[in-house]
Formats: sequence, structure tokens, C-alpha cells
Amino acid sequence: VYDITDDWMTLSQSPRLQRLIRRQDAALCRRADAVIVCSQRLFDLKRDMARKLHLIPNGVDAEHYRTVLEGSGPLPAEASGWPRPVLGYTGSIHPDRVDVGLVQSIAGRLNAGSIVLIGPRFLPEEDLARLQSCANVFLTGPVSYRDVPSYMRGFDVCITPHRMTPFTESLNPIKLWEYLAAGKPIVSTDVAGFRDYPRFVRIARDAEGFVQAVREALREDRTLAERRRREARLHSWHIRVDQIEAVIDECLQRRAGEVAHA
Repeated sequence: VYDITDDWMTLSQSPRLQRLIRRQDAALCRRADAVIVCSQRLFDLKRDMARKLHLIPNGVDAEHYRTVLEGSGPLPAEASGWPRPVLGYTGSIHPDRVDVGLVQSIAGRLNAGSIVLIGPRFLPEEDLARLQSCANVFLTGPVSYRDVPSYMRGFDVCITPHRMTPFTESLNPIKLWEYLAAGKPIVSTDVAGFRDYPRFVRIARDAEGFVQAVREALREDRTLAERRRREARLHSWHIRVDQIEAVIDECLQRRAGEVAHA
């Protein structure tokens, strides 16, 4: 079973590595008893390459994020010092994902509040310096998965300032499901996954639109929080495991039939 999580051929990398990945991907698609992809874009790309192709999106442990809305007590020391409102992001701070220029422009348009980026930093030094030059942008570095909900309690809006590229178009962002499980307002650029939930996510294409969407999000109906969490529970990892097990069972039954026939 070949599981494809992203379109790795469109990631920024050397031509040699890109050629290697292209060859290996094609070979795996031909040989695998089943190919599993997590997004519609990947499904379309592999449709003519794979013998048996299955679309199974990512998921979430919704219970893990229950404390984002229901938790009590003090915030982590670092989070308690963030100026409000807090626009928070969780995930890898990677140049192929995060639009550094957009984050910088949003920060410059905020009259108050802060942008918090939680996760490992993979940015080039010049991009990191651009963000660190913004007084209202905070980069925490990696945070334990166990502690992420505690930090998210300090968010007022969950944000996804992703670049809009063929690579991000291939994603089914796990943070979509995590943000839904957290229940808080969501603002994102027009990228795959997030645009599929207009009832729960505000979409912006530039810094001015992003800031306006954040202002609207801060005034949204509070009943949306529980509706987001209900949606997240429909996409649990337990359900995804059942779907993957069904694919494996189908492969085993097909192999058994081929052996019996032989």
C-alpha cells in the first residue's frame, strides 16, 4: 500500500531530487496493490498511474482539542503575554507552506493584537529575520503535541496564511481538522481543504482581506464553535483507520483470489 500525503514533486528541491522522486513515485504507483491519497488534487494526479486508487482524507483526535474551549486555569506562561486579540497558527513554519510576506503585511495592518506561529521553524534566515522584525509576531518554536491545546486556548482566531501554490493545492491540511476540533474562528488563504468549509472558515486572498476577515471572525456567532467541533468528530482518526483497513482487506482478498486462480 502506497500512501501519498503531499505532491512532493512540487516541493522546492534540487532538480536531481525531483527527478528521483518522480521515478520512484511512478514505480510505486504501478507496483502497489493500492494507492491512498488524502486530497482531490492528488487523486486527479494519480488517477491514470495507479491500479487501485483510494481517496482518504486526514483526520483528527477531536477529544485532544476539547480543552481549547473547555479548559480552565492559567495559560502557559508564554501565551499569557501575547497581546490580544491573538491570531494563532500551529504547524511547520516552512517556506513552501507559510507566506512570510503575507504574515508580515497582516502584522503591519493590525491596530492591536499579535500573530503567534507555533511549530518548528524551517525558514531561511532572511525570512526568519523578516518575521522577527515585527514586534507583534511571536514564534514559539516546537511545542509538544500534548501541550498544543493549552497554547491554543490563548488564540482568538486560528489562521492559515499559506501560500497558494500547486504544492499547497495538493494538501489535505491536518490543521484544518485540528482547528475545527478547537472550535475557534478560522481565517485562511484560499487553499485546498479550508475552502471546502465556507460555513466554518473565512477565506482571504490578500493581507487587507485577511485583516477584514479576522475582524468579522472576532464578532461571529458563538454557536459556530460547537458546530465546528461536531464536524471535526465526523473526521476522527478512528474512522480513517477503518477506511484504511477496508483497503487492506480488499488487497488481501484480491491476492488470495489470484493465488487460488493460479
